[in-house]
Amino acid sequence: MIKIRYSDSRTRVKIRILAPFADRDRNVLLNLTAIAFTFITVGVAAIIFLISSKALFTLYISVLITVVVFYVARRRLPADTAISCSSSAIKLPASVSLESGIPRTIPWSSIKSLDIKQLEPDRTDVLVLEIGEDKKILLDIFGFKRSELQKLLDAIRRYAPDLRADRVMERLELSPSDSGAVETSFTRLWTDALGFHTGNTAFVPLAPNTTLNSGRVKIRRLIAAGGMAAVYLAVLRDGQPAVVKEAVLPPTTDTRLRDKALELFEREAKILADLNHPQIARVYDCFVENKRHYILLQFINGRNLRQIIREDGAMEESRAVECIRQLTGIIAYLHERQPAIIHRDISPDNVIIDESGTVRLIDFGAANTFVGTATRTLVGKQAYMSPEQCKGRTTPLSDLYSIGATLSFLLSGADPVPLKTAHPARSTEGISAPIENLVERLTARDPEDRPQSARALLEELST
Repeated sequence: MIKIRYSDSRTRVKIRILAPFADRDRNVLLNLTAIAFTFITVGVAAIIFLISSKALFTLYISVLITVVVFYVARRRLPADTAISCSSSAIKLPASVSLESGIPRTIPWSSIKSLDIKQLEPDRTDVLVLEIGEDKKILLDIFGFKRSELQKLLDAIRRYAPDLRADRVMERLELSPSDSGAVETSFTRLWTDALGFHTGNTAFVPLAPNTTLNSGRVKIRRLIAAGGMAAVYLAVLRDGQPAVVKEAVLPPTTDTRLRDKALELFEREAKILADLNHPQIARVYDCFVENKRHYILLQFINGRNLRQIIREDGAMEESRAVECIRQLTGIIAYLHERQPAIIHRDISPDNVIIDESGTVRLIDFGAANTFVGTATRTLVGKQAYMSPEQCKGRTTPLSDLYSIGATLSFLLSGADPVPLKTAHPARSTEGISAPIENLVERLTARDPEDRPQSARALLEELST
């Protein structure tokens, strides 16, 4: 649970709801209510004064109670400005729910979009969270300390990545703060394979402008962080952008677990360093500094497949098949390495189409070397994982299942049902029978019913 303080000032509450009374300042309403209550109390006391011999004492007590109630109301109600974010929902101050009729707890899935706008000239910008066609939550930027605004946007990046808080950060010239904790595939491998969780550790991601490797690398901003690992956007000495992966283990970690974790990290670095494919992000260097391990990677600009489908809708069949053909070529290259490499985490999130229209594989954190005795680590997104992978028996054909699930996503615009054979034509028109059949074969529950190699699939897609 992450808590964000929204307003330090008690003179104005800055959460507004775009609804019938959206433009009324809540504190004005509180003041008017308290003043009205005061007049009513004084009026009642005046009447009692006319008919009672103890009216003066009654008047004194009434006014005293009114002052106390007014003070408490003005102190307590506006102070309810904490915004809480969990993995499932964002929780707004109770006063917002009471005033607007909107539920206090709003599931992330109910929030349709996040943006920043200036609703009126000469007014501060507001964060706009759209939760329906007719209701939007407006958060005045002025209501946040800069660090708290960073914390909120980092929480949104972590729990609702589809809302693309990164764009808002860029417009506000913010870098994600140390509280950002977007879990990456590398971190899932790191924690899942070792079977431990770091919990509340002292790990603090690097601050912007930190230099590494004798000044060769300069950190621009945090992209993602989780557990004891982080990913940064950086710039090299020659001005070239790059990606930095960082991993560190707490000093209290068991020696065996520490050695295994470092082995996994070094294995990923070696896998990447040995690869030479134009559609796979290249590794520039690996180094250790201040007991932190770093991999320096090529930065690739573009949109991942999930972003493309979310913004543009389902792909036309010909374009989807071409994307999968290119992706299959990359996977065939990996599977034909000696020893073979199984990616294990193919999904729309890990495949980018760059500015030239070329498919690129960018996230290799979940990759592992297939050496006969598999680590049986459960890595990947469930909707794109084969049944045998979920049981810890991953083979190269598991990657083909993930490719088929990704093709189904591109054609239908929706994640496939986990652990089921995909049938995108049942929900989407315009899918030809041969491509529907291909998706069904790729996502067959029995690996023997799938194409038997990435190379065979590539040849089928190329004809």
